[in-house]
Amino acid sequence: MKQIVQTLIGLLFCLSAAANSPSAVIVPDGTPLGHIEYYKLPSEQEHYVSPTRYDYSKVARSITEGCRTDFERLRAINRWIGRNIAYDTSYSIYNADDCFDHRRGVCQAYCELFYRIAEAIGIRVEIVSGTSRDIWGNVGGGHSWLFAYTRPDWGILIDPTWDAGSVSNGTFSFRKHSGSWFAVDAEWMILRHFPKDESYQLLDKPMSRSEFESLKGGFYLCAEYGMDVHQIYVRARKHTLTLPEFYSEGEGEILGLDIPLQSTLRIGETYTFRVRLSTSREFVLQDRETRSIRSDAWNAEPDGTYTLRYTPSSEGVVILGFRETVSQHEWRTHICVRYRVVS
Repeated sequence: MKQIVQTLIGLLFCLSAAANSPSAVIVPDGTPLGHIEYYKLPSEQEHYVSPTRYDYSKVARSITEGCRTDFERLRAINRWIGRNIAYDTSYSIYNADDCFDHRRGVCQAYCELFYRIAEAIGIRVEIVSGTSRDIWGNVGGGHSWLFAYTRPDWGILIDPTWDAGSVSNGTFSFRKHSGSWFAVDAEWMILRHFPKDESYQLLDKPMSRSEFESLKGGFYLCAEYGMDVHQIYVRARKHTLTLPEFYSEGEGEILGLDIPLQSTLRIGETYTFRVRLSTSREFVLQDRETRSIRSDAWNAEPDGTYTLRYTPSSEGVVILGFRETVSQHEWRTHICVRYRVVS
C-alpha cells in the first residue's frame, strides 16, 4: 500500500513515508513536503471537450508568466480559475468559452476552461467523469475533475470546481484559502470522488462503486485541516472510522490537526489533541465543566505544535475553536470541531 503524504496544507503532523510504490513519487516543489505525482499513461479514450472559438494562448501565457515547470503552470491556472470563476447556480454554462465570457460555469465548464488554457501552452489534461460525495456524506449525481500531466506519464489530480468555492442555499462563495483540491492525494480523492474509469483512482487496491457508496462519513475539511489522510483512508475502507463534526471556521488557519477520529468521547477516558496554527488567534477546547481550556494551557512543542491531554468528566458537548473576546466579561467560541460526550 502506498505511503501517502498529504501536501496541500503544506505541513502535517504525521509524515507516513515517501511513496515507495512505482505508481507514486514525492517531488520537491519548494513547499516543506513537496507534492505527490502519480504514474499514469495517457488515456487512449477520447475525452469530449466542447469546440472552442477562442485562442487561449495569450491568456495562458499571462496566467503562467514566471512559472518554471509544468507543475507551477498548472498551479497558476488553478489559482486563476479559483479566483475568477464562480459556480453557475443556474446550471446553464457547460463549456470553456461561455465560462470564460461570463466568469461562471458548472464543474464541466471549470474543467473545460482549465483544459483549454493548459492545452494552449502544451500541457496535457484529461477530464475525469464520475460522481462525488457531498459534505454530509451523500453520494450525488455527476461530477467532473481533472488529471493533469506534469511530465510524460506522470501527473496530478485536481478538482478546480471545489477548489474555487462552494454553494450554500443557492449562493456561491469563493474560498478564502484555495489549494486544497490541487495536487490531491489519491487516497483522499477517492473518499469523495468516484471516477467512471478505474484507472483514475490511482490506487494499489481499486475501490468498487458499491464500496464507495458504503463508506460512512462526509470527510469534510479533513484534508483542509492537515489531518493524516492515509489513516483516515485506511480506517474508512475498514469501516472503523467515525468523525466529529467539522466547521469551516479554521480553514486556512489550522495547518495541522491530530485529534481522535471518532464522533463521541467517553467520560473518564483521556484523549490527546494536537494543533498547529498559522494565526495568533486564541485556540481553545471548551466543555460544560471546564468552560474553556485556553491555548496558553496547552503544551507547546519545539515545532510549534500545541498538545493537550483531556479527560471529559460529564456528558454534553466538547468543541475546539477560536475564542473571540466580545467585551471585558464576554466572549464566544467560533467552532471548528464538535464532539459529543457520552458515559
